[in-house]
Amino acid sequence: NDAAEDSIQNGLGRLTSLKVNQTLDFTKNQEARMLRYDARNRGGGVLGIPTPWDWLTAKTTGIHPGQFWVFAARKKIGKSWFSFHFGLNAWARGTPTLIVSMELAQSIVEDRLDALGAKVPYRGFKRGDLTELERQRVTAWIDSTKNGAPFHIMTKKEIKTPQDLKISIRSLQPKLVILDGLYLMQPNGRAGNALWERVTQL
Repeated sequence: NDAAEDSIQNGLGRLTSLKVNQTLDFTKNQEARMLRYDARNRGGGVLGIPTPWDWLTAKTTGIHPGQFWVFAARKKIGKSWFSFHFGLNAWARGTPTLIVSMELAQSIVEDRLDALGAKVPYRGFKRGDLTELERQRVTAWIDSTKNGAPFHIMTKKEIKTPQDLKISIRSLQPKLVILDGLYLMQPNGRAGNALWERVTQL
């Protein structure tokens, strides 16, 4: 009917306007481009959040707003450790950080972060079998976490779908989100039973 056609036309008009408004005019953004270069110059070539490794930061210029990084590997290869290292490094540099683990309990995430932060063997930390010097490092590290940027940890108890994550991000306002175990998240809508079907709909 006419009302439906008008609604569709209005929607298409808004979409076209949005696309035009978001189109970059290269001839009119000189100031923004110079500011971006000057920021790189001041930061030694780094614009984003530095990674734990200088070589990777040099290749990528850091983690930038809106980017989606994926670390993929076989099970039990160290993906969680790798991603937690990223999060801890960013937080230590003053970046508000959110870690969401779909695989591990909150206490295990805390233990891994504390072992990384204190630079002590995780096996000894987990068993309560550290040397006195290592225990002192743990004490100093845990005490130091009283200060600094916000650092939140959530698990599959709080986060089950992308919508849950979106709501939490809006509330906590982190600058970096680490999602450990993306494949375990459930799509917002109806999905197939196969793992690949769920992942493709996230």
